[in-house]
Amino acid sequence: MGKPIGIFLMTKLAIASGICSKPQGASWRHILDGTSFNAASQQNGCLRIENNSSCKAFMK
Repeated sequence: MGKPIGIFLMTKLAIASGICSKPQGASWRHILDGTSFNAASQQNGCLRIENNSSCKAFMK
């Protein structure tokens, strides 16, 4: 649960600071759903791959 929230908050901070812009027509709910899905997908993929250094760093 922590990774999707962290990714969402950093995305919100980047948009608020002007580093990037929110896609036209996208709601904050769309962004939250997308970040949650991406974080969960990477975590599930890492659970299936042993001895992968990038996965070990992600799973910390």
